[in-house]
Amino acid sequence: MSVLAEWYASGGSQSLVPVLEISRQGEASMFLYAGFDHIEVALETGEIVTVEPSSIQIALRDIDNSGNQRLTFGFENITSRVLNYINVALEVDEEIEIIYREYLDDDLLAPAAKPIRMVAHDGNVNGNIALIQCGHFDVVNTQFNRHRYTADKYPGIRHMS
Repeated sequence: MSVLAEWYASGGSQSLVPVLEISRQGEASMFLYAGFDHIEVALETGEIVTVEPSSIQIALRDIDNSGNQRLTFGFENITSRVLNYINVALEVDEEIEIIYREYLDDDLLAPAAKPIRMVAHDGNVNGNIALIQCGHFDVVNTQFNRHRYTADKYPGIRHMS
């Protein structure tokens, strides 16, 4: 039984700490969580990072077999540094990668579940509120035959007609 499954089943006094890592090409990653004080957490690689408090609203996906897994993140009253980070990426249509991690409040030394890696598909910023829609495991837009038979890998294919 995973740590998170045990937490869901126990109904104990621990609380869940969702942490978002927002990164874009050539920039340092930003770590945010829904809280009031800076905290330090360990990533799955063992690296310790400082996480900034923020007002984050997270709409998690349904656990189903649909082909379009989307999550929506809302940031309210965010600092100008976070706002500029997101705004610049959205304006130049740069890819924003978001990693969602869940920790238990009494064990910040490792994520309680496997991190969910996503790419931002859409977003908008109004005033000091940012909404970002992310997706992962996009089956609908996945190429059917992922393994391609090309002449680079299979030289004999050139001679077929």
